[in-house]
Amino acid sequence: MKFTKMQGLGNDYVYVNCFEEKIENPPAVARYVSDRHFGIGSDGLIMINPSEVADFEMEMYNADGSRGEMCGNGIRCVAKYVYDYGLTDKTQISVETLGGIKYLDLTVEDGKVVLVKVDMGKPELKSDLIPIISENEKVIDETIKRLEVVMYTIEEFDKGKTKILKYILYKKRSENEVRRKFAKELDENMLEDIIEYLKEAKYINDNDYIRRTVNNFIILKNLSIKELKYKLLAKGLNKNDIEDYIYENKEELEEYEIKSISNIIYKKSLFMEQDEIKQYLLKKGYKSENIKKAIEK
Repeated sequence: MKFTKMQGLGNDYVYVNCFEEKIENPPAVARYVSDRHFGIGSDGLIMINPSEVADFEMEMYNADGSRGEMCGNGIRCVAKYVYDYGLTDKTQISVETLGGIKYLDLTVEDGKVVLVKVDMGKPELKSDLIPIISENEKVIDETIKRLEVVMYTIEEFDKGKTKILKYILYKKRSENEVRRKFAKELDENMLEDIIEYLKEAKYINDNDYIRRTVNNFIILKNLSIKELKYKLLAKGLNKNDIEDYIYENKEELEEYEIKSISNIIYKKSLFMEQDEIKQYLLKKGYKSENIKKAIEK
């Protein structure tokens, strides 16, 4: 995908000429390219499309993948793009947006756009149309109080995401481990949104985490399947996910348990009787039928 990154007063977007390019899933692409650590880094994605009612259409998506209605800085960059790249030679153009058709005046010097004016229309001041709760019909020079929902900025989201990424890239973590670690440090709503974002991006994957953790235990320790289950639960993993994994990998885990029993018998037989070893294994949660198989071997 060919793209151009542009900014207006620091409001930066990734622009794609959709006269030539085709984007199958714009919300997903917007989230990917907007990531300032693993993507291009921007406030969102703007697609420049053909229009049946104006010279061009501006299809805009925010950094979280949600559809944006309009952006004054973004549409001014659209105007510069379409002129500088030869999509138009007009210095007065119209652009279709979800906020209506906008009209722009372009100032050109040496074949390049140096200034763009856009008629954004009259600002909406009526409290019920903004919308905002106010005793006055129009909201002018009023102090706005936040309600119960606490909002956060993209910058705060990025900072929180970076902290969590450092934590999970150093060592794989479960979803609940991440939640417990940052519960007091980050806003609750923002933390949940970051976790969902990282789950979609496969940075947090509890099923993969279970598999990796079990493999590490198998290599390093002699544990019963029951002990494995308790250790996974202690890491905050979902009980159903653990049980599903154990069921799906039953044969492999049974073989591992028998091998663990054999290792323990070999080590304990130097100073313990067989009945004592058997009782020891039962207390650790090993299945009696697997103990029998290991002894027979």
